[in-house]
Parts: sequence; C-alpha cells; structure tokens
Amino acid sequence: MKSYLLIPLFLVLLSIIPSSMFIIHTVSQESSVTAVQPLGITTGGNYLYVTTLNGIVTLTPNLSVEDFIPLYGSTIPLIVNNTLYATNYFNNILSIIKDNEIVGNISLGGNFKLIGKAPSLPRMFYGYGMAFDPQKNILYVADSNLDYVVAINITNDNKTFIYGLEEPTDIIYYNGLTYVLCYYSDHIVVLDGTQEIETINVALPPSMGIIVNNLMYISSFDYSYVIVLNLTSGKQTLIPTGNNPYFFAYDPNNGNVYLTEFGAGKIAVIHDTRVVGNYSIGSQPADIIYFNGLLYVVLYGNNEIVALNPNNMSVVYSITLTATYTDAIAYGSSVYVTEYYNNRIVQINSSGEFEINLDSNPYSITEGNGIIYVTCPNSNRVIELSPTLKILGYIKIDDPTWIIYYNGYLYVTSYNKNLLYVIPPYGGNITISTGKGPNYITVYNGEIIVTDQLSNQLTIYQNGITKNINLSFRPLSVIGYDDYIYVIGNDRIAIYNDNFTLLNVIYFTPVSLPIPILPFEEALVYNNSVVIAYGNNLGIFKGVNEISSYHFNTTIMSVTTLNGNIYVFSPESEVVILQKPPVYSLVIHEEGLPKGTEWGIEINGSVIKTISSTLILNLTEGVYNLTILIPKYYYSNITYEIVNLTSNLTISVHFSAILFKVLFEEKGLPNGSQWGVIINGTKILSSNISIVLTLPEGIYNVSIISPVFYKTNQSVMIINISGNQTFKLLFTPILFNVIFNGSGLRNGMEWEVIINGSTYSTNSSTLIIKLPHGIYSYTVIAPKGYNSSIVRGEFTLSNNLTITISFQKIVINTSTSTTTKATTTKTTAVTTSSSFTFVHSNNSTNVKVYIGVLLIIIIGVILSVFIMRKR
Repeated sequence: MKSYLLIPLFLVLLSIIPSSMFIIHTVSQESSVTAVQPLGITTGGNYLYVTTLNGIVTLTPNLSVEDFIPLYGSTIPLIVNNTLYATNYFNNILSIIKDNEIVGNISLGGNFKLIGKAPSLPRMFYGYGMAFDPQKNILYVADSNLDYVVAINITNDNKTFIYGLEEPTDIIYYNGLTYVLCYYSDHIVVLDGTQEIETINVALPPSMGIIVNNLMYISSFDYSYVIVLNLTSGKQTLIPTGNNPYFFAYDPNNGNVYLTEFGAGKIAVIHDTRVVGNYSIGSQPADIIYFNGLLYVVLYGNNEIVALNPNNMSVVYSITLTATYTDAIAYGSSVYVTEYYNNRIVQINSSGEFEINLDSNPYSITEGNGIIYVTCPNSNRVIELSPTLKILGYIKIDDPTWIIYYNGYLYVTSYNKNLLYVIPPYGGNITISTGKGPNYITVYNGEIIVTDQLSNQLTIYQNGITKNINLSFRPLSVIGYDDYIYVIGNDRIAIYNDNFTLLNVIYFTPVSLPIPILPFEEALVYNNSVVIAYGNNLGIFKGVNEISSYHFNTTIMSVTTLNGNIYVFSPESEVVILQKPPVYSLVIHEEGLPKGTEWGIEINGSVIKTISSTLILNLTEGVYNLTILIPKYYYSNITYEIVNLTSNLTISVHFSAILFKVLFEEKGLPNGSQWGVIINGTKILSSNISIVLTLPEGIYNVSIISPVFYKTNQSVMIINISGNQTFKLLFTPILFNVIFNGSGLRNGMEWEVIINGSTYSTNSSTLIIKLPHGIYSYTVIAPKGYNSSIVRGEFTLSNNLTITISFQKIVINTSTSTTTKATTTKTTAVTTSSSFTFVHSNNSTNVKVYIGVLLIIIIGVILSVFIMRKR
C-alpha cells in the first residue's frame, strides 16, 4: 500500500514566481529508507552501519532501519572509540559521525578521479580501505586513485601523507604493524606508524585482506584467486575461487574465513588454506562481517543486506534498500519513470501506478510519435514500448545512454563509445563522434547539444556539422531557452548567451552521483521559466538569475511536467506531485504622474515597467515581495509590500513630485519697484528684492518682467530644475541720448553743459549725454567772447532728446553814444561806466572779457604816448 504525505515546496508556476505552491501528494516506497549501491559494512555497539552511494544506513541486528545519514560517495566504514569514520570519495574527505550525525570532516587532499562508467569492478570505483592503530592513535586511509595513504592522528587531526604506494586498496592493522595492500605493484607495504619498514611481494595484485592467526588472506579481484600469506614463514599459498574474490569475514567460533565472490554471486568458505564450501547468495556480494553469531553480507547488485547463519548459510534476516528513479517523461495523461536499480518502468496516472519489469537496467526515457523509447545500457539496446507498457520492439545500440526524440529522429548517446547515434524514421543510424563520456542531450534552436562529461566539453550537431565548446568544468546536463544556454555541472550552473559568452555562474555545494554517468541536474522549461534540478535543490531561473529555489533533504533524480503539474522524483520521497495553484489578478494603479512617465514594479525579483497608469498581472496564488519603482524626483505613498495573493487584489499608488526651492534675487532697482517673472506662462510679481518658488523637477521657460525704464541682464531663460537653485538678476536703468547741437563756434572751441550739477563739455558741435529717465535742469556755458541762444532750461527724459543751441560772438562798439541790443531772447544789452559801449550778457564771463579788452586799449594808448616822448 502506497502512503501519501504532504510536503511544502516552493516553485514557479507563472512568469512571476510566488514563494509556494500546492502539493497533491508524495508517493513513498514501503521501505523506510532509500539508498543505492550498498558497499561496506561495519559494527559499533549494537548497530550495523552500511555505506551506500547516497548515505549510511544504520540497522539493528535484525536488519530494521534505525537511521539514515546522507553522505554521498561513502565507501568502507570504520568504528574507532565509538566514533564512525566514513570516506567520501567524490569530495575526498573523511567524515566524522557521532550519534548518527556528521560532526566534522577531514580533507584527504586531491580529488576523486573518475574511471569508467557504472562500476562493474568496484575496486576501480572506491579503493578507500581504512585501519586503526590503537597504540599510536593513527587512523590510516588508503586512496587507490591518488596512490597514497593518509595517516591521521585522531587526537589532533595531524595528517601525514605516505606517497609512492601504487594503488593502495586495503589496510590491515595486526600486532602493532600496519599492512597496506598495493594492487598495481603486487606488493604489501608494512608500516610502523608512518615509517615503511618492509615490502612484501605477493604472487598476484592484492585487493582486500584479513589476518587470522598470523595468516593473511588476500583476494585478487581480477585473477579469481586468494593468496594465503604466512606472516611468520613468508610462504604464499594460492587458492582458486569464483569470479572476482573480494571481502573477508572471520567466525571465531568455527575458525572459518568467509569470502565474497563478487562476480560469481557466491560466498566461499575457507578453512586454513582450502575451500570447504561455496554458496550462492545473490547478485554481486561485496563487504561481509561477522557480528553476534551471524554473517552480514552486502549484496551490491540486489541493493540488499542479508544476515546468514554461518553454519548452514541460510538467510536469517534481509532488507532491500529502496532503489531510485533515474529519468522521467510525461505523455498523454501519464508520467513514465525509469527505475534503474529495480529494472522496471513505472507509469503514474490518475488511475494509479502500473509497471513493467525488464531484464536490464532502464536508464533514459523519451517519447516520439506515440512510442515510448527506453535505453538499457547494460543490454546494448533501446526498448520500444506502447503507452500501456507493452514491448513493441528493440533497437540495437552499443551502450545507449541518453535518448531524445526530435523532428522524427531519435538521438542516442553512447557513453563508453563516445558516439551520438542519429536514428532516422526509416531505420538505420548515423554515428557522430563526440568528446569523451557523452551523456545528456537537449535541443536548442534546432541544434543537438550533448554533454561530454569526461572531456569537459559540449558537442553541438546540426545538419551533418559538428562543433565543440570547451568548458572549465564537467557538464552534466544542458538546456537552452529564450536566448540563454544553461550548462549544469556538479557544483555550478554556468549561463551563456547564444554565442557561448559566459554571462553568470551560480555555484552550489557539490553532490555525488549514484552512478558516474547519471546527471542529477535535469532541466526543463515551464511557464516561461527554466526549472533546474541541481543536487538537493530545485531552482527557477529567468535570464541570468535564479529567482526562486527550494531545498530538499535528498538529491532530486528527475523532474517532468504534466497538465500544469510538476513531478519531482527523488530517492527519499520517490515522486512529489505539485499542482498548479489558482491564478488571480493583481492590479496596481497609479495616480499623480504626468502622462507618459515611466514607472514600474519589482515583484519577486522580476522587473516590470510601463508608461500606462495601470499594471495588471495574472499571478498564481502565493506570497510576493512587491517593490514600487518610483520615477526620479517623485515619491509615493507605497514603496514596498509583502502581498499574500489569495484573491483578486488592487493596489493604489499615489506619486507626488519632489518640490525644489527656486529663488530669483534682484539687484539694482529702487526700493519698492515692482518686477516679476513669467514661468511656463504663469506671471509672478513682487515689490521685494526676491521671488521664491517651489517647483518640481523639469525644464522651464522663464521671462523676466522689468520695471518701466529698466532692463535686466537675463530677460529670457530656459532653466532645468533638478534641485534647489538661485538665480541672481541685475537690473540697470535704460539710458536715453540727450543731444545738444551747438552752432556758431569756430572748430575746436570748447563749450559746456551743466545738468543737475554734473558738467559735460565738448569741443565739437555736438554733445551727446546718456541719461536715465528723470527730470533734469541744465545750464549752457558758452566760450569766452560768445553768448548762447539758451542759457538755462529743464526737461523730462523718457526718450531720446535733442536740444539745439546757437552761439554768437560778442561785438565791441568804440562809440559811446551807441548801445547794441541783444539779438537773443535771454540776452540783454548792458552799458558799463567807461566811455565804451559793448554787448553785455548776463553771463559774468562776458563782462570779464569786455574789461580785458578796455585794459588792453588803455595800455596801448599809454605805451604810444611814452614812445612819442622818448623821441
């Protein structure tokens, strides 16, 4: 009976990403733990600890599940002082576990070196033997890929690297010494602490070992022999076994040594130096231990642990660890998913679950023209199925890995052959060379893109033309959408444009793979977004950014969509079915902005802009972070809100312009003078020295209003207001020309005009004086010996003015009986007391002239008389 469990999960459903969505149900396996490829086993206290590729399973002696510790790539476990140590070969670390929790990690240096595909030879896949020297408190860890042993002092975590050990696979501590089995060099290195004290050559490459009563039993995995080495005499005895002899266990009650034969699926019973029994046990038995009177065997191929009675090899307890999905597709009203380790295809729809068992491990699945295609790498074929899971036929392909159907053609990668098979609808196939380890396939813009996992590149194929894109990391999967290409690696998502220019890299915690060629990181396009399963996360991407994500407690194996729902397949919860939530309208209406002004919102990381007054968004139910994008020089009543959208909603936003102080200051006007400005057609007048305005940002046309008879230095301006500003205006009077035209004087004779106390002179016939508006009085000063037609006058100046003056020379008459009368209106004849008569002007200067002339005449007469007397 399947159980159902509701789990919260965040996911994108429309172009704007809400923070949650509904889940219909989670379908779980009947087993309480999901683990794949069990390998090592050890005991501590009253529990058994089984390492698998995705974690460590804690079991009771009757094989009930007690706990599960996620730890990808764990190999051989070891209990030291109630602490569990387990290696992680993907990250090359040693994890420290207490009370079923990882409390620390010790780096072992270097990196895991991938060899081959699914491990038909597990020795090539892990090679991390461990042993503990209780006298020196040293924990030894063998690294067969990097050819060294790490000696760790567990009291202070100090590490010593012992190099030059060619492919060390196992380590055994016995009687104060440590023995390192080196597979490649056919010898055993003996250590005392960290010092090499001896090298023992053996007949065959050593794999794993055990020491019983001074006899070392050594398996040689590839040669189907066990070497029995007498540590006292050095004698070696070869015992033939079944295929791929592997791990050992010792029963102290009967003195037997038990050997797992990985390739034969059997357990051999050895007493002293001969095989005394051989029993079939299951697929690919790996590690084996003796505990509480029972033998516990890890069946790698069956994903199973069995407890055996060592006397008759009967099964006492057993547990099958739940296998895991690998790939899934949606077709019609069903979802189809492959179970690689269970050798079956499962069909899920509203009527329930249906399955078909296969004779080989199904890996990738696709649909084309109503046919379901499934790759089976181990049987070198593609199976054709009907939608009801009936086998229709087979396509022979060497090592088929990933498969897609596009435009009538099947495209199949061959991981070990480094090929892409192109299978046309009329049969046959075309082979395209790729890089090493081709696996995942996608289609983008008509191009077939293949991830070459072992050569860190992409192979791109279209219409018979192939090109390669080199990468700096191992690509697991790839997807292209909306001018972006997402390449997913084991620890990163690299985002490129169409020309493969790198735009962004998003890093995440590396995860391991259940088998080396399996990409956890599947991707699909859903509701205008890219959904990527990477490691323990389901991420939603728009453009170059991840805008939402959800973290699982386990690794996501595959994702697909059907009828608007998301199906997430993972080892722990098998399949999580997520239902598309209801859609509501979110209306955001603004007021206060000038027509055509751009504004907008940012909602859950997506930016939307408009020049309209209303934004209408159709969004799935959920929680949204809403930020108002305010135009420059404006503020609003709302800046940020958390919106819980459970129904149609309208939000009103009111924008107000930011006002700036604009000051116009005048200088030069008499107190009380009225002046002003006209700004964008609006007139403002003032009798003060300043005009203060508050204006929003913008460009304004300004005209200055000057008082009559005044002008300013800036009569028209265009001003750009983006902050407080001050404009200083200088007013000056308008000057008019007052022109005095004089006539009657000889050239070069100077004459003057006194206006309101200021004297102006010229030796020309014209005197031009610039004066502002006002009332003026003036006096004309004629040259000596001349009088003027105008002596005094007044005028009011409001325009240019011309005054004409006539000058006349003063004429002296020697006859005393004659009086000369003045010819101008303001000139009178004056008679002095002497015998001479002359024209006397009211001007005192003329009188002085007349007196001077008389004195000259008198002096002349006296001189004449004096000269005549001298004679």
